[in-house]
Amino acid sequence: MTAPHPQRLTIRLRLTLTYTALILLTGAVMLATVFAVLAIVPGYAFTAGPFPYGTTHDLYTIHDRGDVLRLFLIVSLPALVVIGGAGGAISWIVAGRLLRPLREIAETTGTLDDRNLDARVVVDGPDDEIREVADTINAMLDRLEASFVSRSRFTANASHELRTPLAAMKTMLQVAMRADHDPDTAQTMSRLHATVDQMTQITGALLELARGNSEFSDRPVALRDEVASALRAADADLLARRLHVTVHLDDAVVSGEPVLIRQLVTNLIRNAIVHNIRGGCITISVTMNPSVVLTVENDGRMITAEEALTLTEPFRRLARTHSDGSGFGLGLALVQKVSTAHGASLRLRPRPGGGLVVAVVFTPSASPREGHVDDGYTNTALTSCTPDSERLGHVSTT
Repeated sequence: MTAPHPQRLTIRLRLTLTYTALILLTGAVMLATVFAVLAIVPGYAFTAGPFPYGTTHDLYTIHDRGDVLRLFLIVSLPALVVIGGAGGAISWIVAGRLLRPLREIAETTGTLDDRNLDARVVVDGPDDEIREVADTINAMLDRLEASFVSRSRFTANASHELRTPLAAMKTMLQVAMRADHDPDTAQTMSRLHATVDQMTQITGALLELARGNSEFSDRPVALRDEVASALRAADADLLARRLHVTVHLDDAVVSGEPVLIRQLVTNLIRNAIVHNIRGGCITISVTMNPSVVLTVENDGRMITAEEALTLTEPFRRLARTHSDGSGFGLGLALVQKVSTAHGASLRLRPRPGGGLVVAVVFTPSASPREGHVDDGYTNTALTSCTPDSERLGHVSTT
């Protein structure tokens, strides 16, 4: 983890102090020179009298050269302080004007993301070093925009091309389902038909996501139901790995694209299964206080905080996943993309004792559905994480 940078003075303040120091140093040198001249040059006559001239009372009486030199110091040192203060104020203003283009560059680059890479830094002024920095940043943004557009176009084209074979598969299944089949075959074909429909919906949603379209449908999505559906779909894997599941689900509702949020939940649970150990635990919770937080926690090998932060990178897989050939390292990358598209934040941290804790924090957007108590996900593939519930067929819910 990168160590925090020590607190330092701002560039504007450092420039102001530098300019002020130079002004004071220059004034001090000039005064020292004048003082030396007055002290060295001989032969000027003195006329005793008050200072300033014309006063009726004796403020300062000049008798000899020593009085002149002392008077010089009395007058010049306060003047030097006043000049230094005025120079410091002017330096602060000038430094601010000089650094304004840099602030504009920082503000512009701070608003950039993969959805508005067309923004450019605009700097008015002479063709100086700051203009050169702005031109360099704009050239870099041109390259980044071209790269993102190319990648998004490729993904969109791939998703678009997938629609044709999926539509053909669906048509063939619909034709085949009209004929008489034995119950097992009919059930298998029905499941295939539902799977093709789901793949078509996911492909369409991914196509919109790849296009950078942030205007998804804004519909209420019950995370409780999505978790239940994902657990039912994962029955076989949970049973095969003898995983223990504990859930705590508030009746929370978020707004967004249902297909994408469903994929987010499915990917989180799938990731918790793939990266788990045989007989390990999975803990799933949905809480509201006041933000809606979906948390998935799983057992697994020990990982570092630095390694956890890299898991949202595409094709980033843990060593165990490489060895068993499961997964492509895109699950958490897609979760990150969907979270960002819905204004949610994704947080990953290592789990004490091994494994990973993943939390998606949604912005509060809807009220819970009153009176909804049907869990709808009890199945015989799951066991509880609690020590007192080691029998098959029990799902621990709170």
